Amino acid sequence: LEWFENRVNYNNLKQNEALNTPSVNELENLWIPYIIFQNTDNNEAVTIDGVRSTVFITRESGFKRSSIKNAEETEIFEGAENKLTMSQTYSKKFHCTYLLQFFPFDTQVCYAHMKLEKFYYATTQLVPDMMSMETDTELPQYFIRSWNLKYMTSGNISHGLKMEITFKRRLTNELLTTFLPSFLLLGITYATTFFKRLFFEAALVVNLTVMLVITTLFISVMEKLP
Repeated sequence: LEWFENRVNYNNLKQNEALNTPSVNELENLWIPYIIFQNTDNNEAVTIDGVRSTVFITRESGFKRSSIKNAEETEIFEGAENKLTMSQTYSKKFHCTYLLQFFPFDTQVCYAHMKLEKFYYATTQLVPDMMSMETDTELPQYFIRSWNLKYMTSGNISHGLKMEITFKRRLTNELLTTFLPSFLLLGITYATTFFKRLFFEAALVVNLTVMLVITTLFISVMEKLP
């Protein structure tokens, strides 16, 4: 999260961003954008309380010297020209509606909806930037096909941003665990139709067993679906 704070000035900023981290007391006096995660259970918001956060200032402009009355010769940087960056690490659960009409050839699109409070609409605007995926894109049932950060509604920026992630189901897993066993079981059942009448009881047992196994497969697939 990056923003400019034009109501403050910074003193003696360094080129190394690691040396431009505000103290705890300074953070309490800084304005931090109140961004709401709209599609969480309790509309959770961005906060620095109880969350692992890193805040630093990037030196991007020139400076002005303090007056000659100041013996320390302070270099003063304007907040409107030097951005604040806040990096946080946390875990949240977002609501996502799965569309399973084309299962197992389905593609799911989930997003995190980030929005400002109405109080800040007139003075603050969320602007999407680059989004990077640092985790593995291969998941047990899906692989992550694409991800991007954009406006929730292109015609109305006040609706906020959405971090959109597209999942594609892994067909190999479904083919090996569902389709292939089902076809093999159907083949075994079909083979019992060629048994002689003498082996009627054996054919009946085989068909009943196949029916139970296919029912078990069906139940296991249904339990995996959200």
